[in-house]
Amino acid sequence: LRLRLAMTQALSLRGPSTPPGTGKRLGHLFAQMGMYSEASQSFRNVIAPDHVDDDVRALLRSAHEASEDRFVIDFCASLRSNGILDPLCVQIEASTLERYHAEHEAIRVLGELLDTGIDGILAKQIRLHRSLIALRIDERDFMETDLGALPGPDEAAPTPGRDSARGDR
Repeated sequence: LRLRLAMTQALSLRGPSTPPGTGKRLGHLFAQMGMYSEASQSFRNVIAPDHVDDDVRALLRSAHEASEDRFVIDFCASLRSNGILDPLCVQIEASTLERYHAEHEAIRVLGELLDTGIDGILAKQIRLHRSLIALRIDERDFMETDLGALPGPDEAAPTPGRDSARGDR
């Protein structure tokens, strides 16, 4: 009963005039409680697509979990139009695009990230994600054929895009 009262009070603190620190703290609190829609709304009131930090990533994970797909796609597109390509944000965007069978767009977005020169295990996982999408839609030009450029069995996320989009690493 106390928790419900506290959450009701917290919900009443959200709004356009909420100080950024309060909105972010509320967003993290709601996300930790699995209240993703509330978390997303709390973050949205205080975050703009002009940078990437842990708060932005938490906003996108929350919106993704709340199936607020139009917001995720638009916010990520705004980040990219501002010259910001963050691996986690791109993976969330690509995963969301896949939900709507926009595989070609997902391949393009993942390719933009690879073109930035990322390397290591992250690049391998992105190549695998892109290759699996390409395999599904028979786009052989985007399938990675160099096994050394793909993650080994101990490096691959069990469900490319999904697990990494949720932050399960």
